[in-house]
Amino acid sequence: MRAPLRAALDFGHEISIAADACATRDLPGIGGAIPADVIHRATLAALGDHHALIADVAELVQNQA
Repeated sequence: MRAPLRAALDFGHEISIAADACATRDLPGIGGAIPADVIHRATLAALGDHHALIADVAELVQNQA
């Protein structure tokens, strides 16, 4: 998700990500698997820190009305 997001930013687009409409899976890590929910929250936090608006689908739809 990061590469297309950065490309869109390079073209001046504002980015919104529906947190409840994307997913991941457990990933292998040092000392054992990293749970999907931890990866999901960390990735959204990193993307939302400077690059994107992170919200649920309902909130994004409501803001478009």
